[in-house]
Amino acid sequence: MNEDVYSLKYESLKFLRCGNFGSISESRRIVDGRETITKVVTVDSIFGEWVLCEKQKNRQIPSEIHFLERLEHPNIIKFIEYFQTKTSFIIVTEKRNSGIDLFEFINKQPKLEEKLTAHIFSQVLSAVAYLHSRNILHGDIKEENVVIDRSLNCVLIDFGSSAYFGPDVAFSSYSGSPQCICPEVLRREIFRGPEQEVWCLGVLLYTLLHFDYPFHSDNDILNSNLVFNEEISQDMQEVLLKCLHPIAVCRPAVSYLANVDLFKQPIELNLYTFYDIFDADINVETIKANTGQGTSYEKCSSTCTSDDDLNTFYANSFLANILL
Repeated sequence: MNEDVYSLKYESLKFLRCGNFGSISESRRIVDGRETITKVVTVDSIFGEWVLCEKQKNRQIPSEIHFLERLEHPNIIKFIEYFQTKTSFIIVTEKRNSGIDLFEFINKQPKLEEKLTAHIFSQVLSAVAYLHSRNILHGDIKEENVVIDRSLNCVLIDFGSSAYFGPDVAFSSYSGSPQCICPEVLRREIFRGPEQEVWCLGVLLYTLLHFDYPFHSDNDILNSNLVFNEEISQDMQEVLLKCLHPIAVCRPAVSYLANVDLFKQPIELNLYTFYDIFDADINVETIKANTGQGTSYEKCSSTCTSDDDLNTFYANSFLANILL
């Protein structure tokens, strides 16, 4: 059974978070000690498309695995392998060096210089430009789905909403985050996909620069009412206005954005150090809030003598329930 194979090949280290989809934990490959990330996705939570497995034609796999197996880019998370149980899929990917997602990063470091923001955003642009060149949409670009490491290298993660697009493909439903809804989705119009993804990129860029989302009402979204901080350069404002244009066809292609001079400027990364951010470990209260398992926390708190013990407890207990 696949679940037995996973347990023989990997050990759980630290619980990271869980949601309606399942859980994410840090793990380690036993044979060589390589640190990895394990994502357990319950079958009932998979809302993306299912694709026939090329190696086993009589079996279907979630589209997330289908895409991850085919992608190779320095700014896209590297897929290692997957396992299937009766109730879930276990997806194993690389672990970035002390990586955290951009949501956590900007919450700990809310004031980012425009030049550093441009460097971070350029890596996301590179990943999305690669996807679009292969007619693939990520489907859920947001701060939580970009991981940044100690060296300020970024990778795009979570391809659970990904899909193919093309001239004859149109979408009528949106499965991304509410804060990234574009005008055409609000108007319940059919949309192509790439233009909506550029809108999401604009929301991400604005959020990195302002530590706030650009829109706070449907009316703001429909009219693209943008307010800029005074320190935002004119060139950056123009990029944001293009990405967040209320008319979809007026938004630039990602390939165009990737070649804007603003995102190609050299940067001295040694000037930026965030050791206090990347060295910070997840604490007990964070785990408790993320899991919503107050009872389990109370029951195990007496035997878990450190945060690491508690992290491991949750990772192992969640996987144990999945693998039974």
